[in-house]
Amino acid sequence: ESLLLLELSTVALVAAMTTLILRQRPSSSLLTSVSALSFLFIHCAYALTYSMIQVSESFTALAGASI
Repeated sequence: ESLLLLELSTVALVAAMTTLILRQRPSSSLLTSVSALSFLFIHCAYALTYSMIQVSESFTALAGASI
């Protein structure tokens, strides 16, 4: 749970920082947006994978308890 919260807060922080950078300096927008988008994609994929693992573990525990 706490790891997923950490990932989501990291994603939110990077999104906010990227928005601020793009507002301050539009000239560096391409490199900033590409690097930030790749960073956000990696962290979102990690958070999604982690939550899917948690769900599958809880389903496995439920299935084991019902047998």
